[in-house]
Amino acid sequence: MLTKTFAILAGAIVASCANSTQSNDADLPVLLEDAGSPTSGEDASTPQADIGDTDPNVVATVGPAARLEIDGTNVYWGEEFYDYPWAMFPRVVVKSISKIGGLQTTLAEFPALVAWSLGVDATNVYVGSGDRDDTCWMPPCAAPETLRAIPKAGGAVKAIAHCGAGQFASDDDSIFCGGWAGATEDSPSGILRVPVGQGSPVVLNDAHLVDNVTIYDADVFFGDYGILMRMPKTGGEPTNLYSRPLGGASALKVDSHFVFFVTHQRLYKVPRLGGEPLLLHTGAGPITSLDARDGHVFWTEPECLGVISSDGVGGRCIETQGKPRSVRVDDSAIFFIRDRTAKMREIVRLAR
Repeated sequence: MLTKTFAILAGAIVASCANSTQSNDADLPVLLEDAGSPTSGEDASTPQADIGDTDPNVVATVGPAARLEIDGTNVYWGEEFYDYPWAMFPRVVVKSISKIGGLQTTLAEFPALVAWSLGVDATNVYVGSGDRDDTCWMPPCAAPETLRAIPKAGGAVKAIAHCGAGQFASDDDSIFCGGWAGATEDSPSGILRVPVGQGSPVVLNDAHLVDNVTIYDADVFFGDYGILMRMPKTGGEPTNLYSRPLGGASALKVDSHFVFFVTHQRLYKVPRLGGEPLLLHTGAGPITSLDARDGHVFWTEPECLGVISSDGVGGRCIETQGKPRSVRVDDSAIFFIRDRTAKMREIVRLAR
């Protein structure tokens, strides 16, 4: 399962205009870190005392890694190299390694815009990015944002849909993604469903500006003009999860009870079927990634890899060195990227 977020520069301009009329979220109810009871039907859960207390294990020393994903056996990441003097156009190299370390495998290399994304499902690694054009990098002359599949076993990189980079999720049968910011008749906006393998994209809903897309069970969750929405995977009328805009969701994660989401420096939860958003954490800087598992929520901000129980109890930093980023969690460990030197980074494993 994969989830991630991106808005290319043109989309960001539109989002900025849309958000200019949105109300401030400072007066929302806050879950204090010493709150003692679960909310909205969730099972009581407090952070385990030993989460993050073990010594970090460096899985790999890598180049300028920017994004990380995991599956049952491997870690996948992308390294950014800048061949041009301007910072909009990186060359991205996608690699993998066993979760316990070993030899690194290069899977693909592609030119991209600076905002790109990475995901993984049972058979493929996915990369979302606008095509690089050195003479034009904004719509309408720029190439559409494109989602590409890289077979885990090796093989050619295949373009599968025009999707907003980062706005996709897979259930191994279909890819669900948000149409790109420069949509045209041939490259629609809204929520798209793309069959894995052969098949043309199907427009499920023509949402105006999709912030993020993820899935859980039979539903698709996405942001549209600062409101999180839920709709069936088969399409239909979306349902607002809450009524008052909070700005774009820069990260989104769903479990059986809640949708967890980030708006710049704030981490919220809202009941999966809708309700009042509750503030779990306010960062000292922008929150850059998010994951949730087994009643705990994990995030990164510039000087902190944090964990808090999903009922708002016991939030703390479990790593403060090397600017942690791109956290991903499985049943037994926490994986993330941190700086080693100015040009080298580490992929780190912390036992849970």
